[in-house]
Amino acid sequence: MKTVEIEPLNIAEEAVPCAQMLVSAEPWRTLQVTFEGALERMRDPRLEIYVVRDTAGVAGFIILNMQGLLAGYIQTVCVRPDRQGQGLGSMLIRWAEDRISRDSPNVFMCVSSFNPRARQLYERLGYEQVGVLRAFVVAEHDELLLRKTRGSWTQFRNRASGTRTPGSDSPHALRVRLASVTEVIESGLIAELDADLMSRYPGEPTNGIDPEEFRSSGGVFVVAERDEVLMGCGAFRPLDDSTVEVKRMFVRPPYRGESVGRTILTRLENEARIRGFTSAVLETGNRQAEAIALYDGSGYRRVERFGAYIHSEKSICFRKTLVPAQGD
Repeated sequence: MKTVEIEPLNIAEEAVPCAQMLVSAEPWRTLQVTFEGALERMRDPRLEIYVVRDTAGVAGFIILNMQGLLAGYIQTVCVRPDRQGQGLGSMLIRWAEDRISRDSPNVFMCVSSFNPRARQLYERLGYEQVGVLRAFVVAEHDELLLRKTRGSWTQFRNRASGTRTPGSDSPHALRVRLASVTEVIESGLIAELDADLMSRYPGEPTNGIDPEEFRSSGGVFVVAERDEVLMGCGAFRPLDDSTVEVKRMFVRPPYRGESVGRTILTRLENEARIRGFTSAVLETGNRQAEAIALYDGSGYRRVERFGAYIHSEKSICFRKTLVPAQGD
C-alpha cells in the first residue's frame, strides 16, 4: 500500500468488520471483549473513530475519547493481523496525537500488564506510566495508565491565547506532523530553503517545487513545530515501488543544533515504511556539512550519484535500507 489515508469510520459499512477484527485479536480476547460489546463501542456517538483502509478493507483503526477528565484518551488501537509489523499502529497513534493536540496537551492510553510488547512500543513513542488500575477489566490482569504530554493545562491555554508561560519552550513540545505541500509553501519554508541554497551555491539553479506534480507523484511532506511555530520541513517522493527520495530537508537557522533535522528525517523514514517502501535515497551538496553529518550519523551510506545528479560535481548521494518497524 503506497497511499495511506486516515478517515472517519463509515459506521454503516465498517462497524461490523471492525468489531470482528477487535474480538479476534489480542489483547481483547484475554480481556474478554464480546462481539456485542465491540459493536456497541463502534457505534458509540461519544467516541471518535478513524480508520486506515487498503484494498482488503479496513487495515486498522483507532478510537478516541475526547470527553471527561481524561479527554484525549486513546481507547483502542487495532491493526489487522496481516498488516501488523508495518508501522500502522505507530502511524495511527501519531495521527491521533496530532488530532488530540488541538484540544488537549495530554494523550492518555492504557496497556494491559500482560502485553509487554505493546508497552515497549508506547514507551518508544514517548509515553510514561502514570498509574496502575489493578484488576480493572479482568481480575487476573492490571491496566497500566500511560500519558504523553506537551506541558501543563496552563501552558496549553496560554499558548492558545498567545500568552507566554515560563517553560513553554520545553523541547518536549517539539512535534513532527504531516503537512500539505500548500501549507509548507505558504509558510515560507521552501522560499527560505531556496534562499539558503543560493547563498551556499551562488549562480546555481534551485529546484523549487510544483505542488500539483508533487501531489500526483505521491509525495509526502512533514513539518516540525514547537508551540505552533514551524521550525523546519522535509519530504519524500516515490522513485519506484520500493524506493523513496528524501527531499526538501530544511531547518530554520534559530533551531539548528537541536536535533530537529534528525527528528524530521526519522518521521519521513517511518512514513515511508508504513507505505511499503524498503529503501530511501537522497542527495545533498558538498557545502552542507551539517546535512552530510546528519546522514552519515543516521545510517545512510554514500553511493554513486543517481538520476538528475549524475553529472553534478557538487552532489553527494546516500542510500539507506528501511528496516521494517517492530511492535506495531
